Amino acid sequence: VEKENLLKVLTLAEKEMERSAKENSLDFRPHLFLGKLYSASYQASQDPEKLKLSLYYLNKAITLSPNNQQGYWYLGEVKFSENKTEEAVALFQKAADLEPDFLKAQWYLAIAYKFSNNYQMAKEKLLELNEMGYNWDSNSYELNQAISIFQYFNDDTALLPLYQKAVQLQPDDIQIRFALATTYANLNRFDEAREVAKQIKEMKPEAAADVDKFIKSFPQQ
Repeated sequence: VEKENLLKVLTLAEKEMERSAKENSLDFRPHLFLGKLYSASYQASQDPEKLKLSLYYLNKAITLSPNNQQGYWYLGEVKFSENKTEEAVALFQKAADLEPDFLKAQWYLAIAYKFSNNYQMAKEKLLELNEMGYNWDSNSYELNQAISIFQYFNDDTALLPLYQKAVQLQPDDIQIRFALATTYANLNRFDEAREVAKQIKEMKPEAAADVDKFIKSFPQQ
């Protein structure tokens, strides 16, 4: 039912935006938003006709405004949905190249690398962004995306400060706190691991048995 309602809403929005695109044929914005709407419809319905329309209107938006980054981002997302990862990454790279000092575009490129399973390039881009002053560790969503990239390398030393920051931003997230405890243990920092484990027990008493089992796995003092 929710899916049907979503598709109805999208269809109404598409009709309205189609009229706007027709009335403003030289304005890239209605074409851009219409392409985005058809992309959302395709994601919900998997209707190939919606995909074709999304590609048409997004390419039209890029033609009308070739220096606007959004068109490349939206088209890149569609290419990922088609599993055309090389084309998708190239589009995110194009958007980043248009305005190299706009660090948000560099961030999107890092995530594009991640979605294409190029974790090395994603990691390098994150480190580069840090040096450029983009604090991707200052909000939960971007920090969690970064953590998922660094997890690929199983580098506990690199992950530790990320988990520490994540706990600050998401103090009620038990999974993040347990990841922090595990990372401390992997680094042989067992006192700190125990302290975090005790916090988990206090926050979620029903997890006490699992936490105790985790603590018992530490070397005997």
